[in-house]
Amino acid sequence: MAQSAPDVGFVGLGLMGQAFTKRLVATGHRVTGYDLVADKVARAKAHGVHPAGSPAEVARASCFVHVCVMTKDDLTAAVFGRDGIAEGAAAGKVLIDHSTTEAATTRELGARLEGDTGMRWVDAPVSGGPPAAEAGTLAIMAGGDDADVAAVRPVLAQLGTCTHMGALGAGQVTKMVNQV
Repeated sequence: MAQSAPDVGFVGLGLMGQAFTKRLVATGHRVTGYDLVADKVARAKAHGVHPAGSPAEVARASCFVHVCVMTKDDLTAAVFGRDGIAEGAAAGKVLIDHSTTEAATTRELGARLEGDTGMRWVDAPVSGGPPAAEAGTLAIMAGGDDADVAAVRPVLAQLGTCTHMGALGAGQVTKMVNQV
């Protein structure tokens, strides 16, 4: 792929994060990544991810910042904690949240990030697991403003089939229905 692919970041390099970043690197993106666990960062570096020292550093290096963490507390810390994404955020950037959290949390954190920094938020939980992430065959349920989803769609299309479900939080609601 041409080097014109946007620079992307990834916070949360667990099983899904490893698979996501392998796919993003393979499709021509410069990927900057961070995880609290140094071994996970080292594994990602081995497949081409540029290691970062903090989520803020990831945000400063990236147009789009993907996040895939386990809990809403982890998500809040990654975005608003010390050296969090918000410290490197700016208008024109978009956070793409692949974590599975409550829709209300998504809307609250998205509004806060935009109000504090101008950075926008798209919730994009997925179905398919690590093999589908690495193969680019995930089902992606996106929620967010039309323009924000349109901006991130080319990157998401390399990870799978993205369906825009509605306003911010709609991706999380769809994921809950999918889980049931």
